[in-house]
Amino acid sequence: TMASIDSQVVASLRQKIAELEGAASSGEQIPPARRLFRAAWRRLASPGVLGRLRAADRFVQARLQTAWLERYQRVRNRVREVLS
Repeated sequence: TMASIDSQVVASLRQKIAELEGAASSGEQIPPARRLFRAAWRRLASPGVLGRLRAADRFVQARLQTAWLERYQRVRNRVREVLS
């Protein structure tokens, strides 16, 4: 049922939060790759950059042929999954 799924999700999130709080309190350093990803994400998430990325996306989609458009959309969806 949905209630059992919700309780599983909540339990999983609580466990992850506890792990992260433990890592933060133990003074662990954030790996350089993660810091780089966070910095890049902050820049990409700015409103000005997002607007330009959307415009570029629309431009590319409007000009691609059917087969290439499908490939582009698959790659774009994978990127979205990774970033979310």
